[in-house]
Amino acid sequence: MKNYLFDGRRLLLSWLFEYTVLLASRVLAVPAPMRVIWWFAAACMLCGMAFLLAPVPMAALFGFHQLSPVALTDVRAYYGAMLVALGIALAYAPVDKRTARVALAVIAAFALGSAAGRLLGMLMDTPWLSIHGLLLPVELLLGGYCLRLYRWQAPASAEPIPPLQPQTPADFYPLSAGNFRQPYRYYRLLRDDYPLYHMASEGFFILSRYEDITRYCKETELLSNKLVEILATGRPKPPGKKGPSAVERLGEWGILPVDVLALQDPPVHTAERKIGHSGFNAHSVRALEAEVETLCDEMMAEFLPHGRVEFVQDFAWRLPMRLIIRYLGLPEEDFEQIKQWCVDGIRSLSGTASRAEQIAIAASSAQFMRYLWRQYRRISRQGGDSFTALLARQANDPDSIMTDQRAVATLLQLLIAGSDSSASSMASAIKEMVENPALEQRLRQRPEDIPLFIEEVFRTESAFQGHFRLTTRPCVIHGVELPAASRIFMLWASGNRDERFWGDDADSFNMDRANVKKHLTFGHGIHACIGRELARMEIRIVISKLLANTEQLAIVGDTPYEASLFARTLTRLPLAFQARA
Repeated sequence: MKNYLFDGRRLLLSWLFEYTVLLASRVLAVPAPMRVIWWFAAACMLCGMAFLLAPVPMAALFGFHQLSPVALTDVRAYYGAMLVALGIALAYAPVDKRTARVALAVIAAFALGSAAGRLLGMLMDTPWLSIHGLLLPVELLLGGYCLRLYRWQAPASAEPIPPLQPQTPADFYPLSAGNFRQPYRYYRLLRDDYPLYHMASEGFFILSRYEDITRYCKETELLSNKLVEILATGRPKPPGKKGPSAVERLGEWGILPVDVLALQDPPVHTAERKIGHSGFNAHSVRALEAEVETLCDEMMAEFLPHGRVEFVQDFAWRLPMRLIIRYLGLPEEDFEQIKQWCVDGIRSLSGTASRAEQIAIAASSAQFMRYLWRQYRRISRQGGDSFTALLARQANDPDSIMTDQRAVATLLQLLIAGSDSSASSMASAIKEMVENPALEQRLRQRPEDIPLFIEEVFRTESAFQGHFRLTTRPCVIHGVELPAASRIFMLWASGNRDERFWGDDADSFNMDRANVKKHLTFGHGIHACIGRELARMEIRIVISKLLANTEQLAIVGDTPYEASLFARTLTRLPLAFQARA
């Protein structure tokens, strides 16, 4: 009975939350001129309906008493029906910039003309302390604002061209497509001259040197991993706030995910990680190898006869996600919807999503959470040997730290992080191999070198460029005083190319380097990714089978990257090849 009451409240609040944030995102996505037009249109329609339905009290509000039948008709016609018609016309008018400007001019003329009439009347005999005196400044401000918006120009879509010789981090335009394609000069400048860089536009600091990253990853009392508050609201929980925040309440009620695993701190993290490791240890991963090989064969059989494939969308995303969906016990036919939810989740960390997009992603998260709760409840009833069933058994154990809320949040985290990291690294590995024929030839002749090759791909092309931490108290790093609740971005991808640790050839691809496995791609310290061995195994099998079944691999098109500060993700990798008989 307790679960039914919890789930009933959870569903009701989840739907309410989703549609509220969807409405907010749509309002924010509309340019300011359009928003003014729509708000004014709504005000006209509401006011007009009031005059139509209650003309006598509305007229009395404006000082008209004892209306004759003719005057009553005029109130209904001019103040009522005319305002409603004006509101409807304005609501449908702003479909493009030209019609929006016309609508703004109409509103400005209406507001300023009305204000001029009120001012004239008040200069003659209308009391200043009346409804007219209250409306006068409103109409003046509205008219002036609309005239200013009339000159509104849409922001230029062309990307700024960075200087030939960037001197500061800002010169690289860190959130530009060009920097996302090749961010490594930017990272080097950070390491050399700005080891703790304040990215003011985004409100966080960046740590970029290998030694700093590994050191501060171990200082779990100073730097917290609990970040759901920031992901949901864009800002941390105030350090002095007592009791749960609104986001934490929504997590308790099952609407939003709670902090778990990679987003949790000791001692809770220690117990959670032990449970997670029971499903992702070396033995569990080895047990999945045969299934991965079979799935890989099935999926390659679909494109090998055609001699070409768009590798990212048609393969790299699908194999890891299909595998993790099976492992968690979720319906495999739900792949496309789960993938879209995961893409939305990763997009929320990109640094390029607008406020409206961030809020819309919160609605997507609510949908994803409802889906995972439904599947979690189903698997809890049915039992079985899936990882979700294991989590459910732990949640039912009074001696376990696991709860239903933490179990569902764990599922969400495994799906989002696991699918993208494997897919991105897999695509980067194939791209690196195909662009270097000598390297491809070596791997064909010596397949035992594939694991070393994968490690160097992890180092040079980190799937996740970094991860956030949150200061728990004021501190000083590199001479900079940071207040409590400051966000710090641990830039794995920069540490992976830090010549202070890797040597002068840090930017070179060299899978024979002695310390090849000491990269930071899976994080460092107690929060290192629990799915790293699964990712290694998946990519090794895919590369081995692709080389075994093809010849003359070639890239036959553009290979753009996702616009993201957080993830280094190829969005397309078109391949052509000759299939072996």
